[in-house]
Amino acid sequence: ADHPNTNSRIVVQIRTTPLPSSRATVITAGAVGIYDLETSELVTTVFVRAKPAGFSIIVDGSRNVTADIFQRDANDVEGFEANDFMGFSYSTEHAFTVSFANAMSVSFKYRTLSGVPSLAISPALPPSEFIQNPTGLLGVFNGDSSDDFVSRNGDVLSADATEEVLFHEFGQTWQILPEESLFVYHPGMGTSDYAHPEHIPVFTSSLSISPEVRAACGENTECLFDAAATNNIEAGLDTLATGEVLQRERAVAANVPP
Repeated sequence: ADHPNTNSRIVVQIRTTPLPSSRATVITAGAVGIYDLETSELVTTVFVRAKPAGFSIIVDGSRNVTADIFQRDANDVEGFEANDFMGFSYSTEHAFTVSFANAMSVSFKYRTLSGVPSLAISPALPPSEFIQNPTGLLGVFNGDSSDDFVSRNGDVLSADATEEVLFHEFGQTWQILPEESLFVYHPGMGTSDYAHPEHIPVFTSSLSISPEVRAACGENTECLFDAAATNNIEAGLDTLATGEVLQRERAVAANVPP
């Protein structure tokens, strides 16, 4: 999405990985890039990867901000400057938020599902009146749900399309291309090493919600889906708790200058 007031373009990317013996997927890494709107030059990036010890955070491709977020002082919630374009704020709940100079922030929460270190990621964009040309999986911020599902080639899918159609004809078109990737790779590796073309995710239409899952999750759709998809009520409850943590993170970040 473009933010003309600060002459910047905002790009958020995520990496997903199938869970072992499951059609469910988890987010294992995320990256945010800020581009100059006029020159298309990449101004700054932050790359975050989940690992057994916590987070690996790399700013601008090389500078390791912190290898293990869990070792930070629990009272350090004032944030620190990563560079002139972004600032970090931390909580005591295995979560942190990156705030950018263009009024955008992205919150990251560490979690483990089925033994796989993973992330929950929640971007907070500036008000819609300051955003132009939004594209990708987050849709279009114009209050009209009929044009949210626009594929990379410009095809507009119906808001009533099935999840299967949206996956194949919308979501798959937005897979990250090598030339646009913001991720940090080990030598000799790239986007294809993290692709899973054979993987078809689980869809809501194929899930059976047991009374036990419904009793635990109530009407929270994210909790219901994750509990049913992983056949693990605890996974759904973790999703529910994670959403609450991310809400608190965004509240803290709103008071932290970049």
